[in-house]
Amino acid sequence: MSHINFDIIITLKKNIFPSNGRISFVVGDLVNSDLSEAVKGVDAVVSCIIGDRSVTVEGQKRLIDASKAAGTVKQFIPSAFSFDYRQAKVRNILFLLNFTATVNHIFG
Repeated sequence: MSHINFDIIITLKKNIFPSNGRISFVVGDLVNSDLSEAVKGVDAVVSCIIGDRSVTVEGQKRLIDASKAAGTVKQFIPSAFSFDYRQAKVRNILFLLNFTATVNHIFG
């Protein structure tokens, strides 16, 4: 098995953790921050956000746009991407609409 070698950068609204070796933390806000520093030199983004529409849709769109603009991000995995919205028995139509808007923004 080959050794996987990568650094991890975690963006948080408020940092409560010390940087540790290859894990570093960036304080940021998906709604109000310049996200270019958070994705600078990054190969992949895994979004694990939760919140209202301003964060889950609009904020995540900003993160997607910053990732595209960085020019280095090769993979973007949006929050709740494991949710197969095409197969869902819709119980929360608002969630479905928000998620669909995010997917459409990526592949648009």
